[in-house]
Amino acid sequence: MKFRNQFLKYKLNMNSDGNGGGGGATVTVEDLQKQLSAVNDSLAKIEAKKTELLNENKTLKESMKTWEGLDPNQVRSLIEKVNGDEELKLITEGKYEDVIKKRTEKVEAGFKAQLNTAQGELEKYKNEYEKANSTIKKLLVDTAVTTEFVKLKGVESAVPDVVFRAQQVWHIENGEPVPRDREGQIMQGKNGVMTMPEWIESLRQTAPHLFPESTNAGATGNNGQNASGIDAKISAARKAGNLNEVRRLKEIKNKGQNK
Repeated sequence: MKFRNQFLKYKLNMNSDGNGGGGGATVTVEDLQKQLSAVNDSLAKIEAKKTELLNENKTLKESMKTWEGLDPNQVRSLIEKVNGDEELKLITEGKYEDVIKKRTEKVEAGFKAQLNTAQGELEKYKNEYEKANSTIKKLLVDTAVTTEFVKLKGVESAVPDVVFRAQQVWHIENGEPVPRDREGQIMQGKNGVMTMPEWIESLRQTAPHLFPESTNAGATGNNGQNASGIDAKISAARKAGNLNEVRRLKEIKNKGQNK
């Protein structure tokens, strides 16, 4: 009101000559009221802007309280870390399900890698076991057939040949040697499944060179054994595994007998 009254007084003086007479243009009350109204509007706008600025300043001060005691450099570093970390960025955006999904996928990938490694190791140990088991079975057959062959007075130098033949027939099943033919059928003996001694005796017919030649017939002296002559040489060649020499000597023997 004080400002408005001063304004009115100023306008009235501007339209008077100082002696109470009118020296200029006549100013009506209506003109003064319009000018006063315009001034009031300007003052109102200024006051509103002042209030707005004060409120913004107050809000800014309130928000700054939450940052009291914080190091700006540390805050900036944290913001950079969040922006550079995809997972933290998702958390700040409220995308928790995406974070859980990514973590689950990461765990699954690690588990699959470990599983693949474990399966590889298992396969390796399995192959080593099968190899060792096969070696053990072979040794069991070798030992058994060698023992029985020696008991039946086979030619010692023929042991490798007998062992090779045995590997084609004998298989360790449930810890026991079992004879099978080429079709995989169990071979039969006199009283059921063929025994190893029976199989070795059968070699006398199919591979007589594996055994010492009998010299009982026509022998003289030394308990029926011909210690000299062609038979002794044939026996020696057979023990040495020299089949060609055995055949050659037999041919000489047959020729001599036919003379």
